Amino acid sequence: MQAEHGHAAQALAVSVSQTRNDGFILSSALAGLAGSFFAYYINYIDPSSFGLHEMVFVLSIVIVGSPGSFWGVTLATVFLVLLPEPLRFIEMSPGILGPMRQLLYAVILFSVVYWKREKLFPLQRTV
Repeated sequence: MQAEHGHAAQALAVSVSQTRNDGFILSSALAGLAGSFFAYYINYIDPSSFGLHEMVFVLSIVIVGSPGSFWGVTLATVFLVLLPEPLRFIEMSPGILGPMRQLLYAVILFSVVYWKREKLFPLQRTV
């Protein structure tokens, strides 16, 4: 529940703090479950397993899919995961394929931020 809707929720007799706590508990439980599945699949967890490349990939998924939109982020995940697959069939030297993929991610990310800049960075929040 967003901060600007707190008064409206209280007017409808919804406990804002309880709803926030429930959301935090549910999201923490789901993140823990996903982490346990990942640990079982990998068989070893090390802090160096999650570097800058993975963080940029997750951030680009959220930005491309519109923050707060479940289906947008889901479709952005499918899109960005499947995006490098057509590049595998292009005949290039192996040293160019990695930077080409990063360049493609950067172009997509910058273009989405440019087109959605009013939604990502609003001047005034609306209810």
